[in-house]
Amino acid sequence: MLRQYQEEITRLKTMLERQQVLPITMEIGDQAEVPTVAMSNDEIQRLKQEFIEQHEVKARDLEADRERTVQLQQRLQQEWELVQEERNAIAIHRWFLRMSRNRN
Repeated sequence: MLRQYQEEITRLKTMLERQQVLPITMEIGDQAEVPTVAMSNDEIQRLKQEFIEQHEVKARDLEADRERTVQLQQRLQQEWELVQEERNAIAIHRWFLRMSRNRN
C-alpha cells in the first residue's frame, strides 16, 4: 500500500516537472506555442494536500488494522495455550486413571 502511494507521488512529481520544463526539441522562441497548464499552482498544491491527507488517513487506518490484528493474534495465542493446558490436564488425568486400573 505504501509502495502504491510512493509510486503515485513519483508520478505526480513527474507530471509537475513535465509541465514546468519545455520539451528538449523546442526553441526559446517557440514558447508561445507551449500549451498552458490546465491547473494553477494553487490547484496543484490543493490536490497535493488532499492526496497527502488521504494518504495519512489510509496510513492511520492501516496502523489501526495492524494493531487489531496483533491483538487478535495475542488473544488467539492465549486461547491456544489454554487449550494446550486443558489437553495436557486431560492426558494426565487419563494416565492416572490407567495407572490406578493397572494396580487393581
